[in-house]
Amino acid sequence: MNNHSFSLSTVIFSLFLLTLTACDGDNLKPELASSDLLSTGSSIDVSGTGSTDNTISVEANCTWTVTSDVSWIHITSPSAGQGSGSQDVKFDVDASSLPTSQKGRLTIKTSDGVSRTITINQRAGDIRLLTNQESLYYTYNGNAQTLDVTCNTEWSASSSVSWLTIDGEREVTAEGNKSLTIAVQTNNDPDGRNGVITLKDVDNSKIITVTVNQGGKTPILTVTSPNNVSALGGTSSFSVSSNFTWTASIVERNPAGLTPWARFQNGQDIFNGQASNDAQQMEITVDANTTEDVRTIKIKVETTSELGNNKTEERTITQEAGTRPTLTVPEKVEVTHNSATFSFTATSTTFDITDCGITYSTVEGNAKTGTRIQANAAGGDVTITMSNLEKSTTYYFCAYATNAVGTTTSDVISFTTGSTPGREGNETPDEP
Repeated sequence: MNNHSFSLSTVIFSLFLLTLTACDGDNLKPELASSDLLSTGSSIDVSGTGSTDNTISVEANCTWTVTSDVSWIHITSPSAGQGSGSQDVKFDVDASSLPTSQKGRLTIKTSDGVSRTITINQRAGDIRLLTNQESLYYTYNGNAQTLDVTCNTEWSASSSVSWLTIDGEREVTAEGNKSLTIAVQTNNDPDGRNGVITLKDVDNSKIITVTVNQGGKTPILTVTSPNNVSALGGTSSFSVSSNFTWTASIVERNPAGLTPWARFQNGQDIFNGQASNDAQQMEITVDANTTEDVRTIKIKVETTSELGNNKTEERTITQEAGTRPTLTVPEKVEVTHNSATFSFTATSTTFDITDCGITYSTVEGNAKTGTRIQANAAGGDVTITMSNLEKSTTYYFCAYATNAVGTTTSDVISFTTGSTPGREGNETPDEP
């Protein structure tokens, strides 16, 4: 009788076993719980952008309650969180404004005290998905480069073509920050080819692409025409693009000069460029030309292909000649017995005038080396008075103006001072 009673009790006990199940999304994960056994918990991942009608399936043969421990999870079914028997739990999740993930918990408790906790993992609301490069370029023989990815959630990266791999695969998944090895196979075709790496977070809220370009075996070299440079000096710019590495050289300066008067942006006569899908901007810095001769610079650009099929382009930069100042013929303003005032105009089309004025003497041959009177150093309209002159004396003078190129002098002009102070009829200067 005792044995029979024990078996009957066991049967009755089995009839009251409680079954709880939970799922994340559409994947059902059944878990069993009885009045004397507590089930292990599980978790559900939800989007940081918010979601509705998230579902957990519950199987039971008794009443139960469901509660949340955070304010951003809202139970919508069963009403007031009171359930009975087998029933789905549905809940909504608010959008997150956090840059990192957060956790909440749902607790399901049966009428006999058995409970189960389900963790709700919400991804960051402000998804960051960045790469340190927007494009990658490879030469025809292929190699590997590193692409750094910054992300605050789970993400994936996939290749659009078979010759382009990511960590050795066509597709990889990761979480957080990671450095990827992007490798390409050798391109045996003469022409280049293109591929794309697509990165996206687990919710597809952020999608970015990195273009991958690989050159072909046939060298391509494009060199734009450089601009000419004024006598004042400056910069001449041009661009170079090639699917091979290349070298640009200054092969000739005419005239050569004792000191190099033109150089690349690295300060040298040679610049080594990289293969790229984008043009490399080049600059030649040219010193001022203080000579009266035009100068030229010859540049050679050549690919450096190990296949022996190099291409070469040459370009020439021209620099204008420097010019000296120009002068107008001095005009008399006034001549007295002991002074003379004249005016002229000094201008320069290249370098600034640094000195101007007149020189004079009573000896015609010394007019350009005699007494000097400096005027406005910047030139322009100039008026100069020669004072303390001897009366009834003939003087010879010329105007001059100087810039970085040299000095310009006017024709020698003569005038004679009067014999009596204030008397009319003083001689006027000779015509040049």
